[in-house]
Amino acid sequence: MAFQKLFIFAGLLILLLACSQQNPDLTPEIMATAVSSSRETSTVQLSMTSTSTPTISSTPDVCSKQTIPTDSFSFDSTNTSQESLIALDSLQGEREVILVNLDGQVIKNVTSHPADDFYSRWSPNGGQIAFLSNRMNERIPPRCYLILDDCFYTLFVVNPDGSGLQQLTTESTHQHSWSPDSQQIAFLQAVKPDHLLFPDEPFFYEIYIVDFNGTNLRNLTNSPDFYSNGPIWSPDGKKIAFISGKRAEHHKIRIYYSDGTPLLAYSDLKASEIAWAGNSRSLFFLAWTDDYRGNDIYKLEIDSAVVQQLTFSPGVRKETLSLSPNGRWLAYHSRSYEKCDQIRVIDLETNQNYFVYDAYTVGEVEPELSWGTITPRYNPVSVQSIQWMPDDNGLIFSQTVKFGVILGEYDEYFSVYLDGTGLRQFVERFGKP
Repeated sequence: MAFQKLFIFAGLLILLLACSQQNPDLTPEIMATAVSSSRETSTVQLSMTSTSTPTISSTPDVCSKQTIPTDSFSFDSTNTSQESLIALDSLQGEREVILVNLDGQVIKNVTSHPADDFYSRWSPNGGQIAFLSNRMNERIPPRCYLILDDCFYTLFVVNPDGSGLQQLTTESTHQHSWSPDSQQIAFLQAVKPDHLLFPDEPFFYEIYIVDFNGTNLRNLTNSPDFYSNGPIWSPDGKKIAFISGKRAEHHKIRIYYSDGTPLLAYSDLKASEIAWAGNSRSLFFLAWTDDYRGNDIYKLEIDSAVVQQLTFSPGVRKETLSLSPNGRWLAYHSRSYEKCDQIRVIDLETNQNYFVYDAYTVGEVEPELSWGTITPRYNPVSVQSIQWMPDDNGLIFSQTVKFGVILGEYDEYFSVYLDGTGLRQFVERFGKP
């Protein structure tokens, strides 16, 4: 009997060894299964026992300064249309929405109002700019930072020349995004919960959609919750993605059809930020480690329910995902505890990871960035936003810098080409720190 057991054990061992040799070079993908749910059409539940241990096959994404090869893209720095305009948020005593051209020259202060006007989002057809303002709040405080009981922001649209101002919402509004056809805007609206059921929660959110002219307001979610990093329209205009989850829970990626029909929910990783891929069939997201010291970038294929890991540096904090207009490049801000603070891009055709900008070099940009004899210094707050140039070959970003104890901190705008060259201050400094 002992010999028989030994024979069976040896046979199983040989079988396991044979299976392990069949796929030695598996890609770092984690297969998922879709399970039906009464709330969503499908709920993606990942098994973290992946088919193989993820291996780093692309360029290291931790503090590497390997730049994009010159033959990976081409650009002509002299062929830039000055008719293109970019909407930015500026601090001129109060926050204002301004227009600048691609040389960084200020063309117009669009809002020009004593209230705070910010979070500017240009409609895809270029016809209107949507922004948030507390101008309808009778109790406008000196500084207002989206605290529900102290600040009351509502959604407005305005033409680029400053005309046609229209208020779209009357309730406290946050985080809005345009539909690709410029006909609708999705946004978060704060709602106060039942304090008998939720005594420790000051407010929840619902996701609403409204037409660009203020009509046809409707509730997309009909489920008060904590929604963040969204809602974001898919490029084809058919779907809306967002993140939900109560505090101290795994945050779940949800996808709804634009008519309010739930499509999918994914909850196995602690998602914190999402960005649609250009084909509308997949999206990129950030997922925190268990100790929240860092995160990595993943790609979720919606139809096949496959999740692929794109970065492999869990000790590094990543944020501000930004997809290029042509869908090839994914830019992000990367900051580690090893004195490494960078803007990086992923080539989505090859999954190679490249360096673009080092935030520590802010004092070396241009002489006019200095304030008299005071030069700017690095601020750990660092990069705040990343936008793409229309030609896919450059980035515009804002970075918080220090000008000493007296002058304080300012958010400055910069532009840089994708290969790390051409770094310059993008627009002149405004107002107070």
